[in-house]
Formats: sequence, C-alpha cells, structure tokens
Amino acid sequence: MTAPISILVVEDEQIVAMDLEATLRTLGYQVRVRHTGAAAIMQARHEPPNLVLMDIRLQGGMDGVAAAEQIRAEIDLPFVFLTAYADEATRQRVRTITPYGYLVKPFDERTLQTTIEMALTRHAHDQQLKISEQWFRTTLESIGDGVVTTDQAAQVTYINSVAAELLATQPSQAIGRPVAAVVPLYDPQTAQPLPDHPVQLALTTGMTLNQDLLLRTSDGREIWIDESAAPIQIDCGTTLGAVMVIRDASDRRQAEHERLEIQRRQEEIRHLERLHVLSGGIAHDLNNLLTGIFGYTQLAQLHSGNAELIDDALAQIETICYRATELTQHLLAYAGRTQLALQPVDMNTVVRDVLAELRSSLLQNLPVQLDLQTALPAINSDPGHIHQIVLNLIVNAAEAVADTAGSISIRTALRLFPAMPASTTLTRVALAAGSYVTLEVNDTGMGMDSATCTRIFEPFFSTKFAGRGLGLAAVMGNIRTHGGTILLDSAIGKGSRFTVILPACAEAAQAPSARPTSSWSGQGTVLVIDDQAVVRQVIQRLLVQIGFNVLMAETGGAALALFEQSNLPIIGILLDLTLPDLPTSEIIQRARAIQPDVPVILMSGYSQEDVASVLANTSQIRFLAKPFTMETLRTSLRQMINA
Repeated sequence: MTAPISILVVEDEQIVAMDLEATLRTLGYQVRVRHTGAAAIMQARHEPPNLVLMDIRLQGGMDGVAAAEQIRAEIDLPFVFLTAYADEATRQRVRTITPYGYLVKPFDERTLQTTIEMALTRHAHDQQLKISEQWFRTTLESIGDGVVTTDQAAQVTYINSVAAELLATQPSQAIGRPVAAVVPLYDPQTAQPLPDHPVQLALTTGMTLNQDLLLRTSDGREIWIDESAAPIQIDCGTTLGAVMVIRDASDRRQAEHERLEIQRRQEEIRHLERLHVLSGGIAHDLNNLLTGIFGYTQLAQLHSGNAELIDDALAQIETICYRATELTQHLLAYAGRTQLALQPVDMNTVVRDVLAELRSSLLQNLPVQLDLQTALPAINSDPGHIHQIVLNLIVNAAEAVADTAGSISIRTALRLFPAMPASTTLTRVALAAGSYVTLEVNDTGMGMDSATCTRIFEPFFSTKFAGRGLGLAAVMGNIRTHGGTILLDSAIGKGSRFTVILPACAEAAQAPSARPTSSWSGQGTVLVIDDQAVVRQVIQRLLVQIGFNVLMAETGGAALALFEQSNLPIIGILLDLTLPDLPTSEIIQRARAIQPDVPVILMSGYSQEDVASVLANTSQIRFLAKPFTMETLRTSLRQMINA
C-alpha cells in the first residue's frame, strides 16, 4: 500500500492554518502544521515531508523565505509559497529558492490540489534528472578517458578529472572558457595550431571527428592524443553542444614505434638472409659453370692435336656460356630489369613448344592434361621471356610430383577480372578491370603451407634440401615487367595451382621470324672502348672476323686522343657503359665534336632500362647487352651501318 503524501503547512494565522489542514486531509494528504519558521525547520529535520506549503509572512524573527532557505540548504524539498501580498524585494528573495508554485490567498480547493500535484510532479522529475546527472557524472569520472563538454558556443560546460589532469588544469578554471583555450591542439606534422578546433568543426558540420593530434598543456608538455569530437543533438536535430573525448596516446605511439622498429629489424634480418641465399646460390651456380669451363679448357690444352676433342670441348664451353648468360638474365628478370622486345605472342603456341622440349626428358613418364582455349587472344610480350615463364612453371610442377604418382594440368583462358590495386597483387602491379589471358599450371604434389607460399618466389628458395635456382623468382620478375601478376593457391596435401594473368592485346600473334644469315660482312674502322682487356681482345677478333679494322682504347681519354690522331674515318664506336675516367655521355659528345653523328653502340652488362637516360639524350645510339655472340654483334653492326 502506497504511503500517503505528507505536507508540512507553515502558517502563523491559526484559523487559516486549521482551514487549510482540514481541506488537505479531505483531499487525502497527511498534514503537519507549524506556525513559525523555527518550528518548521525542526519539523522538516525530524520528519521530512513530501512538500512544504510556506506562508511568506510569518510572525517572529524569521519569515517564510528565510525558513525555506535554511530547509532547502539541508533537505531538497519542493516549496509552494502562500501569500496575499509580497513586495518586489521579497519576490526576488523567493526566486532564489526556485519555488514549485504560488498560491495567492484566498484560493479554492481545486486550485490548491492542482498546484500541489504539479509541484510534486515537477519535483519528482527534477529528482530523476539529478539522479541521471549524478549517474552520468560518476560514469564520466570513472572512465579512463578525458571528457570535455561544451555549449553551442564551444564554451566548456564540463570537464572530468582525467581530462583536467591531462590538461594540467582544474575544472573550475576550465568551465566557461573557450574549448580551444582549454584544449589547445596542434597539427602533428607542422606543429602549428589547428585552423579549426575539432569541437568547432563538430558543431558546424554535425559530424563526428576522430584524429591523432598534438596537445600542448598549460604546464608546457607536448602529448600525443587520440581525439574524438561529436555534436550533442536532440531528436529534432537541434545541437545543444559538443562532447570531446581525449586519450593520452603516448604509450600507444611508443608501442607502435617499438613494433615498427622490431618489424624493421626483422625485415632487415630477412633481407640479409635473402641476400645470403641469393649470393650463395649465384656462387654455387657460377662455380659449377666455371668448373666446366676450366675442365674443358684444360682437356683442350692436353689434347691440342685432337681436333675432334677440341671441337667438342669448345662446343661444351659455348653451352656453358649460354647457361651463364641465362643465369644473368634470370637475375635481371628477378629485379624486373629485363630488356623486352614486345610483340603479339600466342600463349597456346608457347605452351605447346615448351611441352615438346620437355616431352623426351622431364615429362617422359608424367601425365599432362591440356585445356587450351581456342581463339585465345594474343598477349603483347617478349617471346623469350614468356617462354621462360611457361618453362619454369611446368618444370616446377613436374618436380613437385616427381616422387609421387601424380600429374599436372595446364589450362589457358580469357577471363574478366575486376580492378586490382598494386597492394593486393604478388607482383605489386596494379591491374585495371578488363580481359586478361591466363595460364594455369596445376600439380597434384604435396602442396605448400602458407609460410612456404610467402617465400616460394624468393631467389634460390626451395622446398627441397637446398635451393634450386632463380626459376620462380625470374617468373615473378618477368610477369611484373609485362604488367601482369600471378596467383598462388596451395595447401598441404592438395597440390598447387599457379595462375599467370597477363593483359590481352587486339593484334594477332606473329609467326616466328627467320634467323638472320651469318654471311654479312662489313668494312671500315670501328673504335672499341672498354676497360677490360679480355673484352677488348675478344671484340677485336670478332670484328676482324666480320671484316672490320679495329682501333682499341682502355679509357675515354685514350679513345678521344686516338680518335683525333686517326687518319681513317671511324664508321662506328663500340663503347662500354662504365669507364674509369669519363662519363659515357661526355665521351659521345666529345667524339661527335670531332666527327659529327658518328654512330655509337653502347655495351653493358646492365639492362637497357638501366642505361635509358644515355640512350634517350643521344641520337644514333644503339644498345648491345653483354654477353653477346658473334651473330648478335654482326646483327647490331649491320643495323648501325644500314640506319
């Protein structure tokens, strides 16, 4: 059963008090009556009522306003004042107490009850609001983040203890001040004050802002903070103010810095490991090649009278040189520095050619399933490099099933792909949405775990006991150079699938061009400039064999002196890219000051892309990649002279 509402009546006129008490009891209220302010205070302390009906004018030394002030200071009670008349000064005093109603004598029963019920309802709402405010205040004081609230003018209305400590201020010093002065924020990149404070932006835009910013406190400290500012809005969309949450991010940033430093060191260690594997693998392969060269050279020397044995030894040495050239080309492909001779190429034809090469060796007893799309568009590529991509992938698949009764399958297709940002592709090449020619090479071998998949394209990395070379690393580099990418899908026990994705082109593939004839011979004088004696001597002998006279110089200065002194016209210059004394461009410039437009063939073990700056700034200049054969040299000279 609900307890009756208790009302304290404070009225000094006996008859009025008795009449009011009777009316209130009739209305169902519990009533206590006191006639002086002092007695009212004692009664309120002893038995706090739900409401006080207080006459403003009371007998004795304390009027109703003074009594209400003292009671309100101790107990939060709602007051309804009774009065027949009050001057302006008294009304001002009453307002400071925030009364819940007035009753002007005389009043009727209905007015009395309505005023009391409204006062009690308002007071109940106020109590609930105070409880909510205290709940939120306690919550805001208990959380670990700093909280600052403002009004519509960006003036601080509240600041919790965490924010006050972080800002080196007191709540009393912050409330009422502009938030930009209380929470001064700076751009972390420029260390300059923000042109617009986040709170002001939240108020004007209605948006929530989250930023990492620099805070300068009143005691001179600089602190990195995570900041969030949001408008405080009611349902109708009216903005009442804003709230800002700030968190000291110094520890997080320090932890992030340490994490990045550890990551950098780990990457440095991995880089050194890769260099170790790369250098060891190159040394291993080169030593094998050199062993063959030394062996066949010594055999030829020991059997100088046996022409057949010498011919065989020279043929073997030539084969070894081709393998050494292939090794350097793989290195350049891995670095993405290969020289491309682009033309439309049919992927299906390349696949069939590679299979024909391997059919009698690696694929002799291995089932191969083919699914080559008919009418497959060509790809704009270098035929030699595409051949290497296909060869290495098929060899890799064959080796993966070598010790099992497995098989491989090869599939080509034209597929549509969405746009792929560079950050999502293994080759770090961005692909536009469109049609691409794909090559899938599947094997049913043991497959690879995720850790192996992340390293499979590293030079000389292998799932075997030792590295097997640059095959897949070169595949990656070649695909990257062609503007494509590769996908890898593998799992332990489920085999592997490599999918090459290359841009399709509209042109048809070209038939293989006929090999140039080796009968062409030249005439005239060629100047050879190279700081390596063995290179100069070999080129001299090759040029003489082709039909040229030869002048040789070790340095750029010596070559220019020889050029000036020669009585014979120089029909061309074979110039090494890196000489010890003069830049290549200066040698060409000074040589052409002596003989304008003399043709130049620039020789280098670097790729053509690496010497592009020299080629671009000089006319009548060609590139010849080292090492080169006699036929390659002959072709380059013929093109130079016929140009």
